[in-house]
Amino acid sequence: MCFQDSDKTLTFRPAMIKKMENENDFSKIASEAPIASKATQSAVKKVLSKHKNPIACSECEKLMKNERGVKQHIAKMHN
Repeated sequence: MCFQDSDKTLTFRPAMIKKMENENDFSKIASEAPIASKATQSAVKKVLSKHKNPIACSECEKLMKNERGVKQHIAKMHN
């Protein structure tokens, strides 16, 4: 099997094609979203937060600007 481009020719041997077919598992894995630990997810959220020193809600881990915001959030959303 050959594919020709304007200045390149790619040749695939039958063994390579068979190997490529067996690597479908890789494409399935690559298409799935990676799973990060809870600590990693929390750290990423904190870094990407728009607040300077965000504080997480103890119940849902949503990030707030300060303690007052967390207290208001808990009162409004979790009670």
